[in-house]
Amino acid sequence: MPRDNNLMRGKSRYKPEVYGSAFVETLTIMAHPQVGLIDDAQRGYRVGQNRQASLVLPLPAFEEHVPVSSLTWESFTRLPPREVLILKSAKDAEGDASQIDYCDTDRLRTMRNEVIRLNKRLEALPIILERPSGEPLLDHDGLPVDPTRRALRRIFNNGSWYDGGRLFDGFWETMPREMRFRHLRLSSKDHPEGEAIANVDFEQLFPHLAYHKARIAPPERDLYDLEGDGQNRKGWKQLLNAQLFAKGRLKAWPRDCREAFDKPPAFKEACALLEERHRPIAHLFGTGIGFHLMFQESSALIVALGYLHEEGIPALPLHDSVLVPRSQAERAKMLLQAALERCIEKSRAAVSINYGYDIQKE
Repeated sequence: MPRDNNLMRGKSRYKPEVYGSAFVETLTIMAHPQVGLIDDAQRGYRVGQNRQASLVLPLPAFEEHVPVSSLTWESFTRLPPREVLILKSAKDAEGDASQIDYCDTDRLRTMRNEVIRLNKRLEALPIILERPSGEPLLDHDGLPVDPTRRALRRIFNNGSWYDGGRLFDGFWETMPREMRFRHLRLSSKDHPEGEAIANVDFEQLFPHLAYHKARIAPPERDLYDLEGDGQNRKGWKQLLNAQLFAKGRLKAWPRDCREAFDKPPAFKEACALLEERHRPIAHLFGTGIGFHLMFQESSALIVALGYLHEEGIPALPLHDSVLVPRSQAERAKMLLQAALERCIEKSRAAVSINYGYDIQKE
């Protein structure tokens, strides 16, 4: 697996320790008693998996300059991120990964420009949030859905530009799944008023890529459905992907995996059955190859987003899928398949469409 060996040599472009300092300084000045614009009620932080959002309350002096009661989301502008390519270390024993300083290369500049171009398209994209009257839309963290959060960052893992690479930070990514289908609308040339979305995604991509890596054709069946009847599919999917991402032999159930089985087997029995049903790729279990497979997936998605833009199809990336207007879903499916074939030659992975709920029954 190729890796960059000059990450820490030469002049650095990105220093993670300075990120956020300007924001903190601004809050400090506005909350200073001699300025008195805001009450710095809660200072935000992020430590490992724990985080807390900053909370500020406007004081009368602030409202003299800005009529708070008239503010809407359209009143705000979000500055683009200083850096859109983020390199993280491998996770430590506590599951935390730190951001790494790195040096620019021609390849990184090309990848950075891809994300910058994507962010410019997302900034101009007419995205409509249909909000229930009087009720705020809350994301997975219980925070208001903020439609100004459109700029994405591409995050790489394990100190390698060939591991990970998924896109993060769009507001639609933290919305609950059903909320996206019910309240998110995308405007298009034929439907300027906005239309409901469809989720077009790569189907069973990680196991397909693992078989491709092993140069063996995968079985012509659902690779996650080990029991052949759809029963416990979610649990087998989680266990299979955990085996591909694990570095070393799994010694216990991954988080929430056991609960995904109706009647969970013993852990060792489950692993033995998984290795038996996927014998051609069992040698990849515990090698951590899942991060490289994710890089292949994210690269194919970047190409697909370019295809969609060229055809004027509005699209929001969602990890291993795209959200598009329902009327454009079939065309988007064809373009994702084309991107997959371009990036992973002879790939047999499929693309599926999820339309969510039936609007006509609402």
